[in-house]
Amino acid sequence: MLIIQANNIHESGARYLLLSILKSICAPESNLQATVFLDQRFDRTLLEGLIDDERVAIRGVTATVGSRLRSEWAISRLAAKHSGSTLLCLGSIPPLFPCAAEVILYYQTVLYFKAFRKYIGGLRSFVKLSVEGFWIRARIDRVDRIFVQSRLVKDLLCKEFSLDGDSISVMPFADLENLKAVSSPVDANSRKGFFYPALGTPHKNHVLLIDAWVILAKQEIYPLLLLTIDPRFEQLLTHLEQARSISGIRAVNLGLLSHQQVLDQLLASEAMIFPSLCESFGLPLLEARENGLPVIACERDYVREILDPVETFDPESALSIARAVKRFLGIQEQHLAVLSPETLIKSIAGKGSAAR
Repeated sequence: MLIIQANNIHESGARYLLLSILKSICAPESNLQATVFLDQRFDRTLLEGLIDDERVAIRGVTATVGSRLRSEWAISRLAAKHSGSTLLCLGSIPPLFPCAAEVILYYQTVLYFKAFRKYIGGLRSFVKLSVEGFWIRARIDRVDRIFVQSRLVKDLLCKEFSLDGDSISVMPFADLENLKAVSSPVDANSRKGFFYPALGTPHKNHVLLIDAWVILAKQEIYPLLLLTIDPRFEQLLTHLEQARSISGIRAVNLGLLSHQQVLDQLLASEAMIFPSLCESFGLPLLEARENGLPVIACERDYVREILDPVETFDPESALSIARAVKRFLGIQEQHLAVLSPETLIKSIAGKGSAAR
Protein backbone atom coordinates (compact mmCIF):
# COMPACT_ATOMS: atom_id res chain seq x y z
CA MET A 1 0.00 0.00 0.00
CA LEU A 2 1.04 3.58 -0.72
CA ILE A 3 0.15 6.18 1.90
CA ILE A 4 0.36 9.79 0.75
CA GLN A 5 0.69 12.57 3.31
CA ALA A 6 -0.78 15.60 1.54
CA ASN A 7 -2.45 17.23 4.52
CA ASN A 8 -0.98 20.67 3.70
CA ILE A 9 -1.45 20.64 -0.10
CA HIS A 10 -4.31 22.51 -1.74
CA GLU A 11 -2.94 25.03 -4.28
CA SER A 12 -0.14 26.05 -6.61
CA GLY A 13 2.46 23.66 -8.05
CA ALA A 14 2.15 21.12 -5.24
CA ARG A 15 -1.50 20.56 -6.17
CA TYR A 16 -0.50 19.79 -9.76
CA LEU A 17 2.18 17.32 -8.59
CA LEU A 18 -0.33 15.47 -6.43
CA LEU A 19 -2.83 15.26 -9.29
CA SER A 20 -0.18 13.83 -11.63
CA ILE A 21 0.75 11.18 -9.04
CA LEU A 22 -2.89 10.16 -8.54
CA LYS A 23 -3.35 9.94 -12.29
CA SER A 24 -0.38 7.54 -12.51
CA ILE A 25 -1.67 5.42 -9.62
CA CYS A 26 -5.03 5.00 -11.37
CA ALA A 27 -3.52 4.23 -14.79
CA PRO A 28 -4.60 0.83 -16.25
CA GLU A 29 -1.07 -0.58 -16.05
CA SER A 30 -0.74 0.28 -12.34
CA ASN A 31 -1.72 -2.13 -9.57
CA LEU A 32 -1.16 0.25 -6.66
CA GLN A 33 -3.65 1.08 -3.96
CA ALA A 34 -3.31 4.31 -2.05
CA THR A 35 -4.71 6.21 0.90
CA VAL A 36 -4.35 9.98 0.67
CA PHE A 37 -4.54 12.27 3.68
CA LEU A 38 -5.69 15.40 1.85
CA ASP A 39 -6.16 19.02 2.87
CA GLN A 40 -9.90 19.80 2.93
CA ARG A 41 -9.21 23.04 1.03
CA PHE A 42 -8.19 20.99 -2.02
CA ASP A 43 -10.71 21.40 -4.84
CA ARG A 44 -12.28 17.91 -4.97
CA THR A 45 -13.82 18.55 -8.39
CA LEU A 46 -10.29 18.14 -9.81
CA LEU A 47 -10.40 14.49 -8.72
CA GLU A 48 -13.58 13.69 -10.65
CA GLY A 49 -12.86 11.26 -13.48
CA LEU A 50 -9.21 11.10 -12.43
CA ILE A 51 -9.16 8.60 -9.59
CA ASP A 52 -10.72 5.20 -9.06
CA ASP A 53 -12.46 5.20 -5.68
CA GLU A 54 -11.73 1.49 -5.27
CA ARG A 55 -7.98 2.10 -5.58
CA VAL A 56 -7.59 5.52 -3.97
CA ALA A 57 -9.14 6.36 -0.60
CA ILE A 58 -9.28 10.02 0.42
CA ARG A 59 -9.21 11.11 4.07
CA GLY A 60 -9.88 14.80 4.59
CA VAL A 61 -7.75 16.90 6.93
CA THR A 62 -8.86 20.37 7.99
CA ALA A 63 -6.39 23.24 8.35
CA THR A 64 -6.26 23.13 12.15
CA VAL A 65 -3.53 21.97 14.51
CA GLY A 66 -5.77 19.30 16.03
CA SER A 67 -6.78 17.83 12.69
CA ARG A 68 -3.17 17.81 11.45
CA LEU A 69 -2.03 15.98 14.59
CA ARG A 70 -4.85 13.43 14.30
CA SER A 71 -3.95 12.78 10.68
CA GLU A 72 -0.30 12.16 11.65
CA TRP A 73 -1.42 9.63 14.28
CA ALA A 74 -3.75 7.97 11.75
CA ILE A 75 -0.85 7.68 9.27
CA SER A 76 1.28 5.96 11.91
CA ARG A 77 -1.50 3.48 12.74
CA LEU A 78 -2.26 2.76 9.08
CA ALA A 79 1.41 2.05 8.35
CA ALA A 80 1.57 -0.35 11.29
CA LYS A 81 -1.55 -2.14 10.04
CA HIS A 82 -0.22 -2.65 6.49
CA SER A 83 3.16 -4.35 6.56
CA GLY A 84 5.53 -3.35 3.76
CA SER A 85 3.70 -0.13 2.98
CA THR A 86 5.35 3.07 1.74
CA LEU A 87 4.65 6.56 3.02
CA LEU A 88 5.17 9.43 0.57
CA CYS A 89 5.33 12.78 2.37
CA LEU A 90 4.50 15.13 -0.48
CA GLY A 91 4.38 18.41 1.41
CA SER A 92 8.04 18.63 2.56
CA ILE A 93 7.23 17.60 6.15
CA PRO A 94 8.30 14.21 7.62
CA PRO A 95 5.91 12.13 9.75
CA LEU A 96 5.52 13.35 13.32
CA PHE A 97 5.06 9.93 14.92
CA PRO A 98 7.11 6.74 14.46
CA CYS A 99 6.15 5.02 11.21
CA ALA A 100 6.59 1.36 10.27
CA ALA A 101 6.44 2.12 6.55
CA GLU A 102 9.33 3.04 4.30
CA VAL A 103 9.26 6.83 4.46
CA ILE A 104 10.01 8.92 1.36
CA LEU A 105 10.09 12.67 1.83
CA TYR A 106 9.46 14.76 -1.28
CA TYR A 107 10.95 18.09 -0.28
CA GLN A 108 9.68 20.98 -2.39
CA THR A 109 9.48 24.18 -0.30
CA VAL A 110 12.53 26.46 -0.19
CA LEU A 111 10.91 28.91 2.25
CA TYR A 112 11.95 26.63 5.12
CA PHE A 113 15.60 27.47 4.42
CA LYS A 114 17.18 30.33 6.34
CA ALA A 115 18.36 32.05 3.16
CA PHE A 116 14.77 32.58 2.03
CA ARG A 117 13.00 33.47 5.29
CA LYS A 118 13.20 37.17 4.44
CA TYR A 119 10.68 36.53 1.67
CA ILE A 120 7.99 35.26 4.06
CA GLY A 121 5.20 37.80 4.35
CA GLY A 122 3.18 38.39 7.52
CA LEU A 123 3.57 37.24 11.11
CA ARG A 124 1.12 34.34 10.76
CA SER A 125 2.99 32.85 7.78
CA PHE A 126 6.33 33.37 9.52
CA VAL A 127 5.17 31.57 12.69
CA LYS A 128 3.61 28.71 10.67
CA LEU A 129 6.73 28.14 8.57
CA SER A 130 9.00 28.46 11.62
CA VAL A 131 7.05 25.77 13.49
CA GLU A 132 6.99 23.49 10.47
CA GLY A 133 10.72 24.13 9.91
CA PHE A 134 11.43 23.01 13.48
CA TRP A 135 9.25 19.95 12.84
CA ILE A 136 11.31 19.08 9.74
CA ARG A 137 14.64 19.42 11.55
CA ALA A 138 13.43 17.34 14.48
CA ARG A 139 12.01 14.48 12.39
CA ILE A 140 14.04 14.31 9.19
CA ASP A 141 16.20 11.54 10.67
CA ARG A 142 13.12 9.27 10.52
CA VAL A 143 13.05 9.49 6.75
CA ASP A 144 14.47 6.61 4.67
CA ARG A 145 14.88 8.51 1.39
CA ILE A 146 14.59 12.13 0.29
CA PHE A 147 13.55 13.24 -3.20
CA VAL A 148 13.93 16.84 -4.38
CA GLN A 149 13.05 18.75 -7.54
CA SER A 150 16.41 20.39 -8.25
CA ARG A 151 20.14 20.35 -7.54
CA LEU A 152 19.68 23.69 -5.78
CA VAL A 153 17.37 22.17 -3.15
CA LYS A 154 19.67 19.18 -2.68
CA ASP A 155 22.64 21.46 -2.01
CA LEU A 156 20.63 23.55 0.46
CA LEU A 157 19.43 20.45 2.32
CA CYS A 158 22.97 19.14 2.65
CA LYS A 159 24.22 22.51 3.86
CA GLU A 160 21.49 23.46 6.34
CA PHE A 161 20.49 20.02 7.64
CA SER A 162 23.98 18.45 7.50
CA LEU A 163 22.62 15.57 5.41
CA ASP A 164 24.60 13.08 3.37
CA GLY A 165 24.11 13.83 -0.31
CA ASP A 166 23.87 10.10 -1.07
CA SER A 167 20.53 9.98 0.77
CA ILE A 168 19.02 12.66 -1.49
CA SER A 169 17.90 12.01 -5.05
CA VAL A 170 17.11 14.76 -7.55
CA MET A 171 13.76 13.55 -8.92
CA PRO A 172 11.84 16.28 -10.75
CA PHE A 173 8.70 14.92 -12.36
CA ALA A 174 5.84 16.27 -14.42
CA ASP A 175 3.13 14.97 -16.72
CA LEU A 176 4.66 16.70 -19.74
CA GLU A 177 1.77 15.86 -22.05
CA ASN A 178 -0.58 17.55 -19.61
CA LEU A 179 1.56 20.70 -19.74
CA LYS A 180 0.84 21.30 -23.41
CA ALA A 181 -2.10 23.50 -24.34
CA VAL A 182 -4.82 21.73 -26.34
CA SER A 183 -5.98 24.86 -28.20
CA SER A 184 -4.43 25.87 -31.50
CA PRO A 185 -1.32 28.08 -31.29
CA VAL A 186 -1.91 31.78 -31.83
CA ASP A 187 0.01 33.51 -34.62
CA ALA A 188 3.15 35.11 -33.17
CA ASN A 189 2.13 38.55 -34.45
CA SER A 190 -1.22 38.28 -32.66
CA ARG A 191 0.18 37.39 -29.26
CA LYS A 192 -0.25 40.09 -26.65
CA GLY A 193 0.97 40.72 -23.13
CA PHE A 194 3.52 39.60 -20.60
CA PHE A 195 1.96 36.76 -18.59
CA TYR A 196 2.84 36.00 -14.96
CA PRO A 197 0.81 33.04 -13.58
CA ALA A 198 1.35 33.19 -9.81
CA LEU A 199 -0.62 33.63 -6.61
CA GLY A 200 -0.11 36.82 -4.62
CA THR A 201 2.21 35.46 -1.93
CA PRO A 202 5.07 37.89 -1.11
CA HIS A 203 7.93 35.81 -2.52
CA LYS A 204 6.23 35.91 -5.93
CA ASN A 205 7.39 39.56 -6.05
CA HIS A 206 4.31 41.18 -7.64
CA VAL A 207 4.90 44.56 -6.01
CA LEU A 208 8.27 45.09 -7.68
CA LEU A 209 6.89 43.81 -10.98
CA ILE A 210 4.07 46.37 -10.86
CA ASP A 211 6.60 49.07 -9.90
CA ALA A 212 8.62 48.14 -13.00
CA TRP A 213 5.52 48.76 -15.12
CA VAL A 214 5.18 52.18 -13.46
CA ILE A 215 8.78 52.96 -14.49
CA LEU A 216 7.94 51.96 -18.06
CA ALA A 217 4.82 54.16 -18.04
CA LYS A 218 6.90 57.15 -16.98
CA GLN A 219 8.91 56.57 -20.17
CA GLU A 220 5.63 56.36 -22.14
CA ILE A 221 6.02 52.61 -22.68
CA TYR A 222 2.80 50.70 -22.00
CA PRO A 223 3.15 46.92 -22.46
CA LEU A 224 0.27 44.74 -21.30
CA LEU A 225 0.80 42.84 -18.02
CA LEU A 226 -1.40 39.79 -17.31
CA LEU A 227 -1.61 38.54 -13.72
CA THR A 228 -3.45 35.79 -11.82
CA ILE A 229 -3.69 37.24 -8.30
CA ASP A 230 -5.98 35.50 -5.84
CA PRO A 231 -8.76 37.86 -4.54
CA ARG A 232 -7.66 37.21 -0.93
CA PHE A 233 -4.56 39.40 -1.49
CA GLU A 234 -6.47 42.66 -1.11
CA GLN A 235 -3.46 44.85 -0.31
CA LEU A 236 -1.65 43.72 -3.46
CA LEU A 237 -4.74 44.28 -5.59
CA THR A 238 -5.06 47.78 -4.11
CA HIS A 239 -1.43 48.48 -5.08
CA LEU A 240 -2.19 47.29 -8.62
CA GLU A 241 -5.29 49.48 -8.89
CA GLN A 242 -3.40 52.54 -7.65
CA ALA A 243 -0.66 51.96 -10.24
CA ARG A 244 -3.31 51.73 -12.96
CA SER A 245 -5.15 54.90 -11.93
CA ILE A 246 -2.11 57.06 -11.15
CA SER A 247 0.43 55.91 -13.75
CA GLY A 248 -1.88 54.52 -16.42
CA ILE A 249 -0.14 51.14 -16.67
CA ARG A 250 -1.83 48.47 -18.78
CA ALA A 251 -2.32 45.61 -16.33
CA VAL A 252 -5.13 43.06 -16.09
CA ASN A 253 -5.70 40.67 -13.21
CA LEU A 254 -7.29 37.56 -14.68
CA GLY A 255 -7.91 36.10 -11.20
CA LEU A 256 -7.63 32.41 -10.43
CA LEU A 257 -7.42 30.31 -13.59
CA SER A 258 -7.74 26.59 -14.13
CA HIS A 259 -4.64 24.75 -15.31
CA GLN A 260 -6.00 24.55 -18.86
CA GLN A 261 -6.83 28.26 -18.84
CA VAL A 262 -3.23 29.01 -17.83
CA LEU A 263 -1.94 26.92 -20.72
CA ASP A 264 -4.31 28.62 -23.17
CA GLN A 265 -3.17 32.04 -21.95
CA LEU A 266 0.45 30.99 -22.51
CA LEU A 267 -0.31 30.48 -26.20
CA ALA A 268 -1.99 33.88 -26.44
CA SER A 269 0.82 35.80 -24.68
CA GLU A 270 3.87 37.49 -26.11
CA ALA A 271 6.14 36.24 -23.32
CA MET A 272 6.16 34.97 -19.76
CA ILE A 273 7.74 37.23 -17.17
CA PHE A 274 8.87 35.49 -13.99
CA PRO A 275 10.21 37.64 -11.10
CA SER A 276 9.69 35.12 -8.25
CA LEU A 277 12.38 35.56 -5.61
CA CYS A 278 12.64 31.87 -4.75
CA GLU A 279 11.31 28.55 -6.06
CA SER A 280 12.20 24.93 -5.59
CA PHE A 281 11.25 24.17 -9.18
CA GLY A 282 9.16 26.85 -10.94
CA LEU A 283 6.46 24.83 -12.71
CA PRO A 284 5.26 27.77 -14.88
CA LEU A 285 8.74 27.94 -16.41
CA LEU A 286 8.39 24.31 -17.47
CA GLU A 287 4.93 25.05 -18.89
CA ALA A 288 6.37 27.94 -20.91
CA ARG A 289 9.23 25.75 -22.14
CA GLU A 290 6.89 22.96 -23.26
CA ASN A 291 4.68 25.45 -25.15
CA GLY A 292 7.54 27.35 -26.80
CA LEU A 293 6.86 30.68 -25.06
CA PRO A 294 9.79 33.11 -24.58
CA VAL A 295 10.62 33.73 -20.92
CA ILE A 296 11.98 36.86 -19.26
CA ALA A 297 13.12 35.76 -15.81
CA CYS A 298 15.14 36.78 -12.80
CA GLU A 299 18.76 35.70 -12.57
CA ARG A 300 18.24 33.03 -9.93
CA ASP A 301 19.66 29.51 -9.72
CA TYR A 302 16.26 27.77 -9.97
CA VAL A 303 15.53 29.37 -13.36
CA ARG A 304 18.46 27.90 -15.28
CA GLU A 305 17.76 24.40 -13.97
CA ILE A 306 14.73 24.47 -16.29
CA LEU A 307 15.52 26.82 -19.18
CA ASP A 308 17.66 29.64 -20.52
CA PRO A 309 15.55 32.82 -20.51
CA VAL A 310 15.71 35.22 -23.44
CA GLU A 311 16.30 38.12 -21.02
CA THR A 312 17.19 38.26 -17.32
CA PHE A 313 17.03 40.83 -14.54
CA ASP A 314 17.75 41.46 -10.88
CA PRO A 315 14.46 40.50 -9.15
CA GLU A 316 15.10 42.97 -6.33
CA SER A 317 15.29 45.96 -8.71
CA ALA A 318 12.19 47.33 -10.44
CA LEU A 319 14.47 49.28 -12.79
CA SER A 320 16.28 46.09 -13.81
CA ILE A 321 12.95 44.40 -14.57
CA ALA A 322 11.84 47.40 -16.66
CA ARG A 323 15.09 47.39 -18.62
CA ALA A 324 14.74 43.66 -19.38
CA VAL A 325 11.26 44.27 -20.78
CA LYS A 326 12.61 47.11 -22.94
CA ARG A 327 15.37 44.87 -24.30
CA PHE A 328 12.79 42.24 -25.20
CA LEU A 329 10.69 44.87 -26.98
CA GLY A 330 13.75 46.09 -28.89
CA ILE A 331 13.73 49.50 -27.22
CA GLN A 332 17.22 50.94 -26.88
CA GLU A 333 18.34 52.12 -23.46
CA GLN A 334 20.00 55.54 -23.60
CA HIS A 335 23.36 55.10 -21.94
CA LEU A 336 25.08 57.77 -19.90
CA ALA A 337 27.39 60.16 -21.72
CA VAL A 338 30.66 60.14 -19.79
CA LEU A 339 32.29 63.58 -19.55
CA SER A 340 35.98 64.41 -19.41
CA PRO A 341 37.54 65.87 -16.24
CA GLU A 342 38.13 69.08 -18.19
CA THR A 343 34.42 69.43 -18.89
CA LEU A 344 33.67 68.97 -15.20
CA ILE A 345 36.21 71.67 -14.23
CA LYS A 346 34.81 74.07 -16.85
CA SER A 347 31.31 73.46 -15.48
CA ILE A 348 32.44 74.15 -11.93
CA ALA A 349 34.44 77.26 -12.94
CA GLY A 350 31.62 78.52 -15.12
CA LYS A 351 29.12 78.14 -12.33
CA GLY A 352 31.49 79.96 -9.95
CA SER A 353 31.96 82.86 -12.37
CA ALA A 354 28.24 83.16 -12.83
CA ALA A 355 27.78 83.24 -9.05
CA ARG A 356 30.18 86.17 -8.75
